Amino acid sequence: MLKRKIFFAIIIIGVAIAAVVVYYKYYNHVDPALQITPSVRIYFSSDASHYLYPKAERPDEARHRFVEYNLIVENIGNDTITKILGKVELDPQFEELVKNKAEMNIPLTLKPGHRVKLGYIYFVEGKPEKIEELARLSKVVLTWEKGGTKYFKNISLISSSVKNANINITYDYNPKLALTSKP
Repeated sequence: MLKRKIFFAIIIIGVAIAAVVVYYKYYNHVDPALQITPSVRIYFSSDASHYLYPKAERPDEARHRFVEYNLIVENIGNDTITKILGKVELDPQFEELVKNKAEMNIPLTLKPGHRVKLGYIYFVEGKPEKIEELARLSKVVLTWEKGGTKYFKNISLISSSVKNANINITYDYNPKLALTSKP
């Protein structure tokens, strides 16, 4: 009888230890969720058939520029991240210079190990130096949901002075950033 009790106790302890190991292997509480790589590209295109050029406009290198904001979002965590949506908050002076734009505003779902590129292109008319300066004052707000909780990250593009800026930002899962209202 005693041998049977010891045998069942060892089985129960073994199952409990295995359950704890499996739990922490597949559900890590401090698991980093997203890796965000923003970039801004400012350039002139002489292609008059570009879809953002107004029909009556001809390319003018002295005053036309394209400003392209890109976010490469990679899910490096263990959970699926849903409703990923980016929004570029333009500087008010820069917004006055924008003549046409193309934005990607489709909520996306990202499974573990996958990446997606969010792109925002603006056709801008003004002095190239002023465009370059004002384009870097804009910021990108990225929102997403993980496990039913909303999160957001403000990404500033001001830190770069080169035309093609790549800044690596790794966001660690932090429940303190949970939103109770819209960002």
